[in-house]
Amino acid sequence: MAAPWSRSEAERPASVIPNMEKAHIAGWAGQNHFLLVEIRGEVISITPISFEAMRVRDKNDRPIPMPIEVHLPESAPSNLR
Repeated sequence: MAAPWSRSEAERPASVIPNMEKAHIAGWAGQNHFLLVEIRGEVISITPISFEAMRVRDKNDRPIPMPIEVHLPESAPSNLR
């Protein structure tokens, strides 16, 4: 069964790339998606998931490798220790 929307309807109609730096946005994808967030000790891994391959771009319109990893500083409080 085909999706009830076309690709052009599923994608955001306008790009936010020109305003990313001002808005403090590190990555953007104009597709419908969910975020899979995994926390392993001091590392948070963020992976966007969609019905098609994700095209996440940075402020210079370059692709961003997935997943995105955030490393917490050693001094950050954690209940996982």
